[in-house]
Amino acid sequence: MNALKDLIHGTGSHVDPIVAVEDLAWELAGRRVLHLPHTIWQQIGHLNYWIDFGLKAIEGARPKPPQNDDDSWPKADGPADDVVWRHELALLRTNLDQMTTLADARASTLSRIVSPKAGSTVESVLWQLITHNSYHCGQIIQLRYSLGQWPRTAASPG
Repeated sequence: MNALKDLIHGTGSHVDPIVAVEDLAWELAGRRVLHLPHTIWQQIGHLNYWIDFGLKAIEGARPKPPQNDDDSWPKADGPADDVVWRHELALLRTNLDQMTTLADARASTLSRIVSPKAGSTVESVLWQLITHNSYHCGQIIQLRYSLGQWPRTAASPG
């Protein structure tokens, strides 16, 4: 059993980020829910932003953190069309696949220091990304409930 690998795509109480959104119509991804600050589209963009940030750090780059949290969120409420929505979901799949590959790495890779100042290892960055994804997947499910789009219908894949 590889807990890191399992949690990236959801196990137990964790929902797979792809399963949480793959059946959602692009028009609904950008729909606002009263009193909530972000749409599903923005949640997915935010996840992709931070996964990309973490993966770049693991690769040895020194990505510059945003000036403030707002800079890690898409400005638009939703995608322009289905093509843009599907592209963002494909990016999420690719990012999750890269995380899975890293989670399957040897112990020497997982224990490699990514940020000497913070003492972060590849493994600790992956754990941080997993918990961040899980947190926002919970918000996505709440948004879907509010939109009348969860639980997924019998006609939905998965």
